[in-house]
Amino acid sequence: PTPNPTPKPISTPTTSPHQCGNALCELSENAANCPIDCSSKEIETTYEFNLGSSGNMFVVKARRNIVVSSFAINSKSRGVGAVKIYTRAGSYTNHEQSRDGWELVYENDSVIHNRRGVVTELGFLDREIHIAKDRSQSFFVTSTNGLVYKGGEKEFSVYQSDEGMEIMEGIGTEGEFEGITYSPRVWSGTIWYNVVEATSSPSKSLTKLPSKSPSVSSHTSKPTSHPTPSNPTPIPTSSPTRLPTPHPTPKPTPNPTPKPISTPTTSPHQCGNALCELSENAANCPIDCSSKEIETTYEFNLGSSGNMFVVKARRNIVVSSFAINSKSRGVGAVKIYTRAGSYTNHEQSRDGWEL
Repeated sequence: PTPNPTPKPISTPTTSPHQCGNALCELSENAANCPIDCSSKEIETTYEFNLGSSGNMFVVKARRNIVVSSFAINSKSRGVGAVKIYTRAGSYTNHEQSRDGWELVYENDSVIHNRRGVVTELGFLDREIHIAKDRSQSFFVTSTNGLVYKGGEKEFSVYQSDEGMEIMEGIGTEGEFEGITYSPRVWSGTIWYNVVEATSSPSKSLTKLPSKSPSVSSHTSKPTSHPTPSNPTPIPTSSPTRLPTPHPTPKPTPNPTPKPISTPTTSPHQCGNALCELSENAANCPIDCSSKEIETTYEFNLGSSGNMFVVKARRNIVVSSFAINSKSRGVGAVKIYTRAGSYTNHEQSRDGWEL
């Protein structure tokens, strides 16, 4: 110990400035003074599932003054479908069977749903939802393709939280403000939000002004030319109903049977097995062949402003959308160029590239 210790600590301790850039939106930070930590915050519940229905109601409690801007869902079946999100201040209790007091803040009839367990991003809400610190807000998310989720332990208990909000366990629904409800259920999805400065006198009711940012469609502006019908079968049949293809595979095996049987047996394709087989395509089996997704990796140890790479098609395909692994967070411009064949000897010239 020092030979001359301080006899009494100072009455006012020294405060240190916030550490902007540490991926934590601290109490002294917000989207205005530290956007890298407090803008486009993302909180995910889980994409594991063992149950499903047409929708979920759940409550979010704000730990800070926040603005909710976007959602992602865990859909029950793939293809094009309609998604709606309603919200109301406070709890949904005693409001499960009535539209009164609910506000529709997202409606899109053409959301391209991914398969179960995979994120389906919805784009921006029709207007942002402001939630004051310590206030609760209910959400009702519903899809014509259905949602999958986990069973919970106790309705209104906190399932997931971060420095900005808590997401409570809620209920599953079988209709839009009608029908059976199931409790408790854990909504499966992601919420994006910003942490904002406190207002001098926050309103108890939702603002009626629209967002300055327009609603955007989910994923691509050029969806598949053969979308899933508006009312797809929520759970495909295990026994296909289509007749087997009358045409044999155009490319025989490299090691054919020396003496094939005179009348080969053909078996029908197994539509609904998550594999787009040679006899299937987006027209005759959209659940297996539409909105296909291939991921390289999101692990990294290097970075730059861009990448060039080659894709070789194993089937006749139509590429509709991309996701990237960005170097930094926040708003920025993205461009994608393409050209037939290899990029070799074309890295330094725009000639032949199409934006």
